[in-house]
Amino acid sequence: MGDPGKGLVTLIITAGLVLMIYGYRTADYVPVYVPLPDTGYLNNLLMLVAIVLLGAGVLKGVIWTRIRHPQFLATMIWATAHLLVNGDLAAILLFGSMWLWAAGSILLINAQEGGMGAPAARSAPPRCGAGGHRPRALRRHHLDPHLPRSQPLHGQLLLRAPS
Repeated sequence: MGDPGKGLVTLIITAGLVLMIYGYRTADYVPVYVPLPDTGYLNNLLMLVAIVLLGAGVLKGVIWTRIRHPQFLATMIWATAHLLVNGDLAAILLFGSMWLWAAGSILLINAQEGGMGAPAARSAPPRCGAGGHRPRALRRHHLDPHLPRSQPLHGQLLLRAPS
């Protein structure tokens, strides 16, 4: 499809997301189960874990080297957290289908690539360039401890003379 196709796919995905939210918000409340009291704290903790795993799939850090599918796992934890505090039919359909999609994706990818464990050969992206630092696009944050301190960082002044 190329670059013009990316815009079309983005539009279709956005429309699907809007329709899912609209369908969830307009659905009648049909109670299926009563959530346990005080599960809000567990929900917040699971959401924090899901956000960390979601970021781990993008940043390619230590967690990425230990967990095979961090973003799908984040989606499953996110859906589980929402199912803990929402006991209506619409929530079960929405979050349950998201959980099943992520679990199915993990199973399909593992079936195609083989292996079910953490990726043994996977490592963090290589360091390269002067001083062994990662390219700017792969840096986790602007205060990378492996950068030579003689170079000014984004938003910082050069405090000592370059050596």
